[in-house]
Amino acid sequence: MTEKNSENILKVRETDVKSPTIKTMMIPLSMCATVREDTTLHDAISVLYDAHKKDLQSSYRSRVILVFNRENRIVGKVDPLDLIAGVEDGYRRIGDLKSISHMGFTREFMKMMMDSHRLWQDPLTDICRKAAGRKVGDIMSNTGPEEFMAEEDSLAEAIHRLTLGHLPFLIVTKDEKVSGILRMDDVFGKICDEIRRCEP
Repeated sequence: MTEKNSENILKVRETDVKSPTIKTMMIPLSMCATVREDTTLHDAISVLYDAHKKDLQSSYRSRVILVFNRENRIVGKVDPLDLIAGVEDGYRRIGDLKSISHMGFTREFMKMMMDSHRLWQDPLTDICRKAAGRKVGDIMSNTGPEEFMAEEDSLAEAIHRLTLGHLPFLIVTKDEKVSGILRMDDVFGKICDEIRRCEP
């Protein structure tokens, strides 16, 4: 075996064992729900459902809406907690729901909080009125630097960040522009698939 052939075999082996990148599991931006800041919540939900129709390969339906400004730069996101706080005004008086959710409260304390802030006193039918008049920019949460990773970053590192950060998804970039998302749901599904293939 020549030295050149040995080098070629070594390169192939290095490629084979290279850690997969985020790009191998991400959802491209074209299949994500994206809206402008001035979009109403009602219209944003319609966009989300349209995105579900595009994503027929995944077993999981996306639960996040990415928000962009007029310069096409991402400025925020709407996830389930943002949506709930957007249709129930009482949560705005409580504060940052995402920080509070990690504290752990007793059932009695949570009931007291619900009563004192008069949460969910209005019928659910009132949601329609609020969704029609509320702008996405008013209820979205801001994105942080820990939520961004590049397409070519290691998938293992992304899973680590999702896990430690309790993040439902990461925003994926290419050349400093948003190119998609990596969802914890899809990571969970992939791990489950691998476990099912294992011999007991």
